[in-house]
Amino acid sequence: MMLNRSNEWIDRAACAKHRADPCPPSCHHSKVAAYAAEYCRGCPVVRECAADALERGDISVVRAGVYLGTRGRRQAPGARRALASIANS
Repeated sequence: MMLNRSNEWIDRAACAKHRADPCPPSCHHSKVAAYAAEYCRGCPVVRECAADALERGDISVVRAGVYLGTRGRRQAPGARRALASIANS
């Protein structure tokens, strides 16, 4: 998927008005994926977000409904596959 290199899509993101952590501090790590999916459900720019997260290599955040946990200092392979699937859908 070829995207516009600007970040104008960010203003249309569902999270643009509430950048709060989608998983409260009391959230157990095993539930983060479910919280992430719910947090981004229905976002109109999920594909752009996924592509941007892949390009930037974001870690330890929620992007495009995927919790980007880490493997060392890089995105975990499963998270990268999920982002690629979303970006190319």
